[in-house]
Amino acid sequence: RCNWACNFCYLKDNVLNRRVAELSLEEIKRIVDEAVPLRLGFYLTGGEPFVRKDCIDVVEYIKSKGLKCGLNSNGSMLTDDVMDRLGAAQTDYVIISIHGKQAQHDHVVGVNSFEKTTRNVRYLRSAAPRASVVINFVVTEETSEQMRDLVDIAAELGVDALTFQHETFLTREDREKHERTWSHVMGDPKDVELSFIDVDPTKFNLDLVKARMQKAREHARAKGVRVFF
Repeated sequence: RCNWACNFCYLKDNVLNRRVAELSLEEIKRIVDEAVPLRLGFYLTGGEPFVRKDCIDVVEYIKSKGLKCGLNSNGSMLTDDVMDRLGAAQTDYVIISIHGKQAQHDHVVGVNSFEKTTRNVRYLRSAAPRASVVINFVVTEETSEQMRDLVDIAAELGVDALTFQHETFLTREDREKHERTWSHVMGDPKDVELSFIDVDPTKFNLDLVKARMQKAREHARAKGVRVFF
């Protein structure tokens, strides 16, 4: 589930926010217990993991068992208390989504959240000094114009790194092939239903995106910001 409606999200018109059975906290704890002898780490994501009110309890339980735990959040639902608890639990890393300067970010995610998210990143830096805090930016042809601006935002917020991520998508044909294959194993394809978004990356102006990427890389080097593409 998620409280945003990002225009590039491949889930928003299908499984996102569908009310399906979720593991209880006690069931999650049993899974964590089983992971202890294997020394496994946990990466919590969504949607937005903090739509679950007990997400912080999950993080604290994982860390209490001596396991690594990181999470991917849009940052808008974090409270000061939750961020204090993330710090006290010695959470390993937190990835926060920011998709441009204020006007573009709020347009992309469908709600006015830039100010809340950036404010929470600043608080998290002090509340959880041992956690790596990373900004994630999804590159589309539309958003790529502000890749260089994200370097400035990352520098101003003092985060540990900035990642530029390509869109995640499945075409309708991809989904149909998947369902034909898995129906032999799983039965009804609806049990393994995937979402699709009609994106054709071959129609992007890739030369333009690459040029903007290079400018962002050079600017990051000058500003001392670690970037990953």
